[in-house]
Amino acid sequence: MKRSLDVESYLRGVARGERFRVIDLRGDYQHALPGAIPTRFHADMFYEDADWVQDMLGVRFEPGVPVVLVCASGNGSQEAVDLFMRKNRRTPYTVVSLEGGILAYEARIRRWTEGYRRQEQFLAELTDITTPANRFQFLIASLWERRKPKGWQRLWHPSSWF
Repeated sequence: MKRSLDVESYLRGVARGERFRVIDLRGDYQHALPGAIPTRFHADMFYEDADWVQDMLGVRFEPGVPVVLVCASGNGSQEAVDLFMRKNRRTPYTVVSLEGGILAYEARIRRWTEGYRRQEQFLAELTDITTPANRFQFLIASLWERRKPKGWQRLWHPSSWF
């Protein structure tokens, strides 16, 4: 079973309206991913029963809705996923780590918004927990659509040459 999710797949899922339960292990309440649950728990906390982890976080995991753990660089969240899966081998929950962590997420958003005049505003909204989930989905979907070449541009776009 895959235990990590790359940033591109996560953002594509958000743009399509897929549901994720995101837990930000950095404890940064102001700069957590929109819709994330920021917590200061260490990765070791995830070596417990799934019910205990949910009680400590104050959330319920749902089968079919991936739980995405995020940390600064991805190493801590990957460790947490490994510990959780080792303890809860028969869990109905999908728990994955965001590859590269928040650094990879911010770098991807920065590349997407490079050409926009209001880049700082985009970046602030896409890395602020107070951004409502529907606004976050709309922003990601619009950025996703803008990066695709349209009509005749597709024929001449360098990405279509290979």
